Amino acid sequence: MWIGHVISCFMLRQMEFDADRYEARLVGAGTFESTCRELSNLGLSYQKSLADLSSSWKEGRLADSLPALVGANRRTMDAELLRRIAQQVDATETGLLDTHPADKDRIASAHREGKPAVFRSQLPATALFRDFRQLAANVSLDFYRLNLGDHIRHQDLHSVEQLVTQQQKTGEEQETLVRFFQGTAHVLRPLRVAAQASPDRVDPGALLKELVTQREILSHGQATYQKHLERYDEADTRLITTLQAQALLAAGLKIRAEEFGLKRSDVTVAEAEKARLERRLSQLDAPMAEFENAAAGRLHHALKLLELGKLVDRHDDLRGFHQQRPRLIAAAAAFSSGFDLLRELRNNYAVLGILGAQLEDHGDKEQLVARFSELSAELYRRLVALSDGWSDVAYPFEHADANATLGSYAVPAIPAADDVGEIYALAEEALRRSFELYVRIMGRLAFMAERLESELGLEPLARPGEDPSKARE
Repeated sequence: MWIGHVISCFMLRQMEFDADRYEARLVGAGTFESTCRELSNLGLSYQKSLADLSSSWKEGRLADSLPALVGANRRTMDAELLRRIAQQVDATETGLLDTHPADKDRIASAHREGKPAVFRSQLPATALFRDFRQLAANVSLDFYRLNLGDHIRHQDLHSVEQLVTQQQKTGEEQETLVRFFQGTAHVLRPLRVAAQASPDRVDPGALLKELVTQREILSHGQATYQKHLERYDEADTRLITTLQAQALLAAGLKIRAEEFGLKRSDVTVAEAEKARLERRLSQLDAPMAEFENAAAGRLHHALKLLELGKLVDRHDDLRGFHQQRPRLIAAAAAFSSGFDLLRELRNNYAVLGILGAQLEDHGDKEQLVARFSELSAELYRRLVALSDGWSDVAYPFEHADANATLGSYAVPAIPAADDVGEIYALAEEALRRSFELYVRIMGRLAFMAERLESELGLEPLARPGEDPSKARE
């Protein structure tokens, strides 16, 4: 049977080589090679486009032409990425059980034909279609309905140019995020942002002086802070693992202590390790707080200056920022107050997952089933609390639903209280959406603040680990 499979795969590869020969003899080996290599580039561009659509659909928007989006993403590929794709093509080998030859073998086979092209044309492939643009739009809508459901409407489709512009803007904001906050805008430790009241009598000179001081703290303290953050991340990861071990042991299951970083497979050992890690996290708070307060303070003072409106009146882009600021600040403040719930949700999700993985083999253990049910109920209550807690906070970015809130975005739909699978899946989605949105909000705020600093004559700080001179380029 195995030999038959090998022979079958060999014959399938020969069919591909035969088809390639027709193409190579028609258009020439050079065109065959360039087309073959370009398909690899477009394949990666297609994957990027699907990721873009997944992101934009969270806001109820889809590209009106998937082929156009693929083409737009292809045009953004830099020379280094294209070089790496070409290297991958040249390095891939054909396997014994592969149904298709590796691209490099197909290219080599085409060149062995050694025959000149019999057909040449400089026209684009779209010339083969009467109305490619409309056809692409129709096929895109069919593709969305096939994968997302028949409820997709024409109104859900937006121009590729609009989506690409938004992606580019978001990319710039994420670059600014790292540079402005010097690595402090981390989902492990979100910056505490308070809702800002309208200023009464504010001294712009004093605000600027504070702003400069905070920039200096960030510039000189980044390396030390990064070391503390790495230690914090390590302790936080260990804490999740310990919580999982504690839950398994409490459910009456045996574990390998070394896999969970414990000295012994014992509940009391796990509890002691949990307490130690919580103390460790608490100890790291103080040395990290000064740097984080400087980062939050820098943002606060920059936005206060923006709020005064003197610069706003002279610059259209700052005027746009001024209009967006209230929603963004309100959303960032909601994250600040809701982070403890997000952390609990994350830990709850991690523990429920590892208990659920044991049910198939140990479903007869009453302790395990009872604890799993308890955690599932807790996860459900936390999802409801997250949705309700953010239900009156407006979603801060453009959305197809004008009434979208932070709660409806983070928790799209609450399942039945006894639907454990849906609850678990929703928790994962809620965590992903929440953390991604937090980073996007802080990126937009950082972009605003850095733009205002620039108008005040303050140069951007260097990205952590970057030569300061490059930040000014």
